[in-house]
Amino acid sequence: MVIGAVLWWLLGRPPLRQAGGWTTANSFDFAKIVLALIGGVGAVVALVIAYRKQHLGEAAERREDIKLFAERFTKASDQLGSDKAPVRLAGMYALEDLAQGTPSQRQTIVNVLCAYLRMPYDPPMPSKNTATEHAADVGAQLLAPAEHTSSATPELLKQELQVRLTAQRILADHLRPGSSPRNPMTAYWGTPDADIDIDLTGATLIDFKLDDCRIGTGRFEGATFSGWARFDRVTFAGDAWFSEAAFSGDAEFTKAVFSGYASFGHMRFSGEVRFGEVTFRGDTWFGGTTFSGDAWFSAVTFRRDAEFGEAMFSGDAWFGRTTFRRNVGFGEVTFHGNVGFEEARVRLDVRSSTKRNWPKCMVVVEPDTDEQARLPNRQGRWGYLEAVTGEDPPTAEEPPE
Repeated sequence: MVIGAVLWWLLGRPPLRQAGGWTTANSFDFAKIVLALIGGVGAVVALVIAYRKQHLGEAAERREDIKLFAERFTKASDQLGSDKAPVRLAGMYALEDLAQGTPSQRQTIVNVLCAYLRMPYDPPMPSKNTATEHAADVGAQLLAPAEHTSSATPELLKQELQVRLTAQRILADHLRPGSSPRNPMTAYWGTPDADIDIDLTGATLIDFKLDDCRIGTGRFEGATFSGWARFDRVTFAGDAWFSEAAFSGDAEFTKAVFSGYASFGHMRFSGEVRFGEVTFRGDTWFGGTTFSGDAWFSAVTFRRDAEFGEAMFSGDAWFGRTTFRRNVGFGEVTFHGNVGFEEARVRLDVRSSTKRNWPKCMVVVEPDTDEQARLPNRQGRWGYLEAVTGEDPPTAEEPPE
C-alpha cells in the first residue's frame, strides 16, 4: 500500500474516481505496476552490491599486486648485491622482466639500473678504491660487489664488465620508442605523456649507446665514457647535463634533439665529436670544454643562447650551415686547427639587448637582397658569418709547446 501511494503521488495524484467500479482487471494491472517497481528497486540494490564487491575485489587485487611486486623487486635487488657475476646478471634480467610487466614501476627500476652503473668501476685495471659512496635514490642500499674493492682480479673485472654492459643494453633497448613515438614499440618503457629520466652522474660507461632513444631528463655530469659513445638521433625531452664528463673515444650526437637546457661545459672530448644537424631548442653551454680531436657542428640549429666561451679546439672545428638565433658567446675561445663557418647564418632582427661575441676575424654580413636574408621555414632576416677580408681567419694559432 505504501508503494502504491508513493506511485500515485509521483504520477501527480490523479483522481481515483472511476466511471465503472474497481474491477479484477484493474487489480491485476495495479499488481503488475507494484511488482515492476519492486523489481526495479531490487535491481538497483543488486547493482550497488555488485559494484561494492567489485570495488573491494579490485582493491584486494591491487594490494596483492603491490605485495608481489615488492617481493620480486626485493629479490632482484638482493641479487645485484651478490659477489657472483651470474647472480647479478640474473638480477638484471629479473628487473627487466618486472618492469616490462609493471608499467607504473618502470622509472623505479630504471633508477636501480642507473644506481648500479654509478657504482665505482675502473676498467681494465683492478680498482684501488673501495665503494664509499652510494646512490641517493632507489637502489642506494645495494652493496658494492667484490669487483669494486681493491681485491678485485682481472677476471672478476671482466665479469663485472659484462654485467655493466647488460645494464647499459637494457636501458637502451627500452628507451627506443621506434619510428612512431605516438605509437611506440611494446618494449618501450616511456609513454607519450611520461618520459623516462636517467641519472648516470659520475658513472663509468663503456662503449655507451643511446642512439635513437627518447629520454626525459638525462644527467651525465662527471661521467666517464670509455671507448666510443653514440647519442645520434637521441631526443632529450627535458634537460641534458653533461658538464665535466670525459669522452675517451669518439662521440656521436648527429641529429640529436635537445628540448631543454643542454649543459656541455668543462668537458673533455679526447676523440672526434660530431654534432651535425643537432637541434638545440633551449640554452646551450659549451664553456670551458676541451676538444682534442676534430669537432663537427655542421648544420646545427641553436634556437636560443649558445655559449662557447673559453673552449679550446685542438683539432679542426666546423660550423658550416649552422644557424644562431639569439645570444652567442665565443669569447676567449682558442682554435689550434682549421675553422670553418661557411654558410653559417645569424638572425639579424633581434632585440637590442642581444649579446654576441664572435671568434676573431669573423663578422656578420647582411645579405644584399631581402630574398637572400630569408631562410626556408624560418622567420626573420638572416645574415652570414664570414671571415674579415684581408685578415687571417681564426686558424693560425699554434698549440702550446
